[in-house]
Amino acid sequence: MKTLFGSWFLLGMGVMPHAGAAEPKVDITVQVYNWAHVAPMTLTAAEAEGTRIFREAGVGVLWLNCPLSPSEAKKSPICAEPCPWGRLVVRIVYDVPAGFGTTSLGVALSDTGIYASVFYQRVDEFAKEGIATHSQILGHAIAHEIGHLLLDLRGHATFGIMRGQWSAQDLRSASMGALLFSSRESALIRDAATRRMRGESPSGWIQIALDNSGALTEIREQ
Repeated sequence: MKTLFGSWFLLGMGVMPHAGAAEPKVDITVQVYNWAHVAPMTLTAAEAEGTRIFREAGVGVLWLNCPLSPSEAKKSPICAEPCPWGRLVVRIVYDVPAGFGTTSLGVALSDTGIYASVFYQRVDEFAKEGIATHSQILGHAIAHEIGHLLLDLRGHATFGIMRGQWSAQDLRSASMGALLFSSRESALIRDAATRRMRGESPSGWIQIALDNSGALTEIREQ
């Protein structure tokens, strides 16, 4: 299941869904760039959390953990080429860029439709509260940002995983597996994932590529 230069994980198959969870009818593929150097076991557990969250929404997840070094990237071209509309990109960085609020766990570039970042510094800070683990918080943060991309949501919901600021109660819900997408959000996510699988990209979306440091190297209208 794990390759040398790019690691594919279909984690939903080993995770028991909650009672009433929808069986995945469509898959999304997510390329992960671990620039924060999160420990492999923590990242794998976080991806399992993300798989469980999206499984509850009726969507499966294929994770592609992309290499960071130029030499390995050459042997895994899928990770180096501009990401097509049918895949999503999550970059995990440690530092929080200037201009973000004290509770911001990440950002989704909704104009691209495919690209998001999660700030591991904030994951550290939330985990120090002792309510949820690093992997639980990271997995939910990744799912939240992917939710922005699939829902094309610039704002936030008033409850659930798409809330803009997570309270201590939200972290407790995350630790118990109860911080999820709403039924309406789940339906929209399934529809968006289906359209991506069919290759139905909107007009005017922005395509990007990453250089060897994880920075954007190309932005162009399609």
